[in-house]
Amino acid sequence: MDHHCPWLLDTCIGLRNYKAFVLFLLYTCSFCMLCLDTLVRACLALWPDDPEVMVEIPLLWIALLALTLLLSLALIPFFLYHVYLISVNMTTLENMEGVSQVRLQDTQAPSSSHSQLTRLIKRPDEHREARDPKLNVYNVGLCGNWAAVFGPQWQWCWAPCGKLDTRFL
Repeated sequence: MDHHCPWLLDTCIGLRNYKAFVLFLLYTCSFCMLCLDTLVRACLALWPDDPEVMVEIPLLWIALLALTLLLSLALIPFFLYHVYLISVNMTTLENMEGVSQVRLQDTQAPSSSHSQLTRLIKRPDEHREARDPKLNVYNVGLCGNWAAVFGPQWQWCWAPCGKLDTRFL
């Protein structure tokens, strides 16, 4: 699971619908930018060359401009955050919690002596794991990370459908 999203039908965003979620963010951000561009151009077209002439810009246009600007300021950083998460192959929960992956410190099997086994049982964290906050064992490189989310066939990457790439699971 990546995160729970109350705005999209109160569902959890995860492995099977993450591509559709990221594409939803991309298309929504693109539409917001298109609306902003259209509204700003329309307002500028109504603006007179003479600064003393008052012009009435429709109130609905101003409301739409404010709403679109507000949505853009919220969604574009959120989309860029998910672009970053895909690039490093992390989930939102891993990134927000600062969860580091576990790397084995002692790869040798313990000997069968009773004292060593007792020591490992009593203090397993001392010998078993070392946390490295920069280690991400799931990061398979930029192209591999993007292929894991959007699929191996790049011609279908912009469609919110397609076969899930399970090579890196």
